[in-house]
Amino acid sequence: MEPEETRTVAERKACELLAAGSVSAAAATITAIADPEAALEAFAQLCQRAYRDLKSVPTMTALASEAVGFGLQCAAASPVPESASRYKGRARAIAYNAGANCWPGWGDAVAIEPADMPKG
Repeated sequence: MEPEETRTVAERKACELLAAGSVSAAAATITAIADPEAALEAFAQLCQRAYRDLKSVPTMTALASEAVGFGLQCAAASPVPESASRYKGRARAIAYNAGANCWPGWGDAVAIEPADMPKG
């Protein structure tokens, strides 16, 4: 496991990249975190930031897609079944939360267009 301050630096950098409009660079910064569970938590926080602070459903769904892919990749590569299960569970939670955020009935100050809805 890496030091907390290293992860925090990566998360801050990812937030800056996200605010500048670079979803792929932000996602790459998060996937570079050595601990998969910490990276998945950082992805979850970044998805929340995209939705709540940036008010961008397309950004949130793009990040969630990256997070789910990363979580499933980590699960497939893990030799420890318990770890694989945790990675899948965290990816599932990120996908669920992103999907729930797409429901316009919450009344949040976020514009949700049909094209913003995740497919498949």
